[in-house]
Amino acid sequence: MSKLALNINSRSISIGETVRIFSELIKFRITSLVTLTTAMGYILASGDFISLEGLIYVSSGIFLLAAAASCLNHWQESKTDALMERTRYRPIPSGRIEPNSVLSLFVILFISGSLVLLSKSGFYSFLAGVFTFIWYNFIYTPLKRKTAFAIIPGALVGALPPL
Repeated sequence: MSKLALNINSRSISIGETVRIFSELIKFRITSLVTLTTAMGYILASGDFISLEGLIYVSSGIFLLAAAASCLNHWQESKTDALMERTRYRPIPSGRIEPNSVLSLFVILFISGSLVLLSKSGFYSFLAGVFTFIWYNFIYTPLKRKTAFAIIPGALVGALPPL
């Protein structure tokens, strides 16, 4: 274990544990797949010429926005996560990180992703990214607690990143 440690939730934890918490908060595997589908959409839409710089910017912006959506989702669902066996060990309900720290991380990721998309990928990329973020966190997330039919608006969240 590394001797270098960070202070999260009033206790000292290793860099490795910090990376694990961050990875859980941003749902790294899912966020990476969203980024991959975004990159594939960009490549397919580019036709003959693929701008590597453009690909990097749009992929980075979407990665940051998807990570922000995941952080906000952890915060939104922390109380119900604490009640379920399957989810009680997530970072907030387990007490490994404070909810306000997750909100701060969300703000940083959201602003960063939005700025990358708006300044480097154009207004429509920014708009699609923010729309997907809003749809996921404010339509799909609350709806999934009420009905199994939430999968229908949830499918839109998966379909939008390649756009």
